[in-house]
Amino acid sequence: MRSEGRKQKGFTLVEVVVAVAIIAVTMTGVAMIMNKANRLKMSADALANIKKIEDAFDLSYRESISYAEKNCAGWGQTGCAAGTLTPSGVNSTTLNVYLPTQSAQNAWLAAGCTLNGTAPTFSVTCLSGYGTNFTFSGISNVQAAGAVYTNGYSKTPYSITISATIPGTTTIVQDIWTSGYLDAEYFDRSNQKVLTLLRAIKAYHFNRLLYEANTNICATGAGGLSSMDDTQVPWVWQITGSAPQQQCSGVEVEPCGCSAFSAGVWPNSTTYLQIDTGAELTQLVNNLGIDIVYRTDGFGNTLTVRLLSDKAGNALGAVPSRPKITYSDCLPGGSSIGCSAGAVWSQLPPYTGVAGVMSGGSMLYSLKIVYAN
Repeated sequence: MRSEGRKQKGFTLVEVVVAVAIIAVTMTGVAMIMNKANRLKMSADALANIKKIEDAFDLSYRESISYAEKNCAGWGQTGCAAGTLTPSGVNSTTLNVYLPTQSAQNAWLAAGCTLNGTAPTFSVTCLSGYGTNFTFSGISNVQAAGAVYTNGYSKTPYSITISATIPGTTTIVQDIWTSGYLDAEYFDRSNQKVLTLLRAIKAYHFNRLLYEANTNICATGAGGLSSMDDTQVPWVWQITGSAPQQQCSGVEVEPCGCSAFSAGVWPNSTTYLQIDTGAELTQLVNNLGIDIVYRTDGFGNTLTVRLLSDKAGNALGAVPSRPKITYSDCLPGGSSIGCSAGAVWSQLPPYTGVAGVMSGGSMLYSLKIVYAN
């Protein structure tokens, strides 16, 4: 019996060509998917790096305010002459950034940035992760170094665009950072700080008035004033002197008087009509017994305090007379006899005072109090 071997059938040329074409198409699709996945990863990495830079913006804003209120009584004062909350552009990849604390500097370093220069102001460049630097553009509403930060009051936030181009593509990854949310937060803090300061000033005036009117009555051989005089004296002015708690004493005309109030206790200087320097504000908060952070508003701006003002909140042109018997002599319509200012003062009770932020020669923001009489 004859046996026949089975014929072996191979792939035809057409089948091979079709198979190769299928594989080529498949590989092209895989490559496209891989390239897209790689671009997405690179975009995600770039956005993550941008987020780190934005976190550095946030922290440097907060740290700069904290530094100003604790160390130099506000922008433009000694120690904060170069201070600003808003980085400014040097060129498309470099910023000037005010970083007065180590933690603020560390935040930028953690974001992959390089700091050049010496504290507190640095030139900053930030790597995108692709061998190039991030670019910075669209910078607006920059606070000049040492100037008043007005953005939070005018509601014109600082903004900046941070961007990078994905290598080998035209894809641009970018985000806009704005100070708007911080401005809103610190505006509320401004209100709280200024109110706290004014309440402390008002409480001081009331406590001095209450003590003089109810406890330190005029007595033979001791002094003190009558209640009628006590209620007309702007006791808040004593906070500017060397002895803010000294009681009225020293007989002038039996049995009353306040002759012990020298120029040191009750200054006759117009300097204190508007308190707006670091030294004056430090003296004020120390005499009030409150923290030095109340020398500034919520944004680190130096506060301006008018302990005594007219009803519109404007600064007065003369200081009040020291406490004396028949204090009405020193008020409008009085005789001016025995008044330390040498003339009749311009105000009648109830007295008012203001505290706020000056910009361009006028109050940008202020709150007012009316003293008890």
